[in-house]
Amino acid sequence: MPAMEEIMLSTPTLQADQTCPLALQTLQQSGRSSLPVVSTDGRYVGMLSENDCWSASPSDLCADVCRRVEAMQADEPLTTLARLFAEQDTDTVAVMDRNGVVVGCADRQQTLKALSHMLATDEMGCNISVRVHTADFELTRIVSIVEQTGAKLLSMVTERSADFVVITIKTNQLDALPIIESLERFGYETMFWDQKSQYIDSLRRNYNELMKYLE
Repeated sequence: MPAMEEIMLSTPTLQADQTCPLALQTLQQSGRSSLPVVSTDGRYVGMLSENDCWSASPSDLCADVCRRVEAMQADEPLTTLARLFAEQDTDTVAVMDRNGVVVGCADRQQTLKALSHMLATDEMGCNISVRVHTADFELTRIVSIVEQTGAKLLSMVTERSADFVVITIKTNQLDALPIIESLERFGYETMFWDQKSQYIDSLRRNYNELMKYLE
């Protein structure tokens, strides 16, 4: 599992009592679409984007208009970060230490790259992360469920805690939904999934261009 330090970005933070026009300047200079807002002691408050600043009045403070996007701790697994991106409308997640102090950020693109690297395969397919209670975890059962959908399991990584096991798999199927539906029927909770839709879109564009050429 890639360490969070390897994908974490060192980015500026915005102060909770800072006005939105000043925050907008920092955002534009950073090159990031959103940045974390912190209190005077560096603790996480929320995320503020350029759009949030443009929608605010000049006197509004960052604390008043920032979005309460869930952050994560630096020692949490990569699959937790992937789940946050899947559940929240954001391209940046703040990373905190155990005291809630912001130590950096992670972005969606870097997270997906790290997840693909973790699965150690460049073959086309879909990535799926699910979790199940530790007492119910059976490796052979997951393999059987995946293969019953007609998919081939390319790789698998597991993370264990006292209560749950998180399983991240990669299959050779581009469409993740049939596999997800089968896993959920057996009590597995979907945390994150990513199918290679860009590859399908590329094929479709190439096909359409060829048809226009032939016409």
